Amino acid sequence: MQEQNEQESQEVQEQKDRLIEERRSLESALCQSDYKIVKCAEATVVGLPMPYDTGQLHTERQTMRNRISAIDAELKVLNGEEPTAEELLATAKDAKIQQIEEYNISANVNAFTVGGIPIWLNFDQRSRLKNSIVAAEDDGRETLEKVYGGRHFIYPLAVWKKMFTDVENYAGDCQNVTEAHKAAVLEMSTIADVEAFDMTVGYPEHPAFELPDVPLGEANGTVSEEGGE
Repeated sequence: MQEQNEQESQEVQEQKDRLIEERRSLESALCQSDYKIVKCAEATVVGLPMPYDTGQLHTERQTMRNRISAIDAELKVLNGEEPTAEELLATAKDAKIQQIEEYNISANVNAFTVGGIPIWLNFDQRSRLKNSIVAAEDDGRETLEKVYGGRHFIYPLAVWKKMFTDVENYAGDCQNVTEAHKAAVLEMSTIADVEAFDMTVGYPEHPAFELPDVPLGEANGTVSEEGGE
């Protein structure tokens, strides 16, 4: 029994240490972004354009402050203390924001279809696709071949450009919805409102491209690149 109690005590202490380290990292990140606030204030005074997106900057910093409050609540519970109402609200907000971020990277959001085939390209993959389009165009090619999800797709460059533009705009619109959801949660004043918030609303429909595809092994001619999800 004593050995079990010692083990549980050690696990609690390790959890405390992790939370304390995370808190320090968050405080450091806040301090490192203070200069952005100063730059925005200076721009306001002299009438210059904002050097940063102030809405996004506020959301990012408030999210970190909210997480710090949630950590304080967790530490109090581990120490056998009662968290304040403010800390409990911060904990609820922190949990909801994590859910929003997880939903944002799930297949519920990150998806489009080509000929009914579900695909997604992350930021790096979209950047590589853009570079491939430019390189093919510079080389005088008329078509480009890519392999995504184990299938070859060969289209004229104009088609690739349109697909890239639509998917890139879709990804940006989805990120805007995600950031708006997070900002809305941060402004809430009750746990009930936070827990009732529907994080699935507002996202645009998945782009759908009704284009023919070429089964793997039937394509030829150009260099292909394997994409992942």
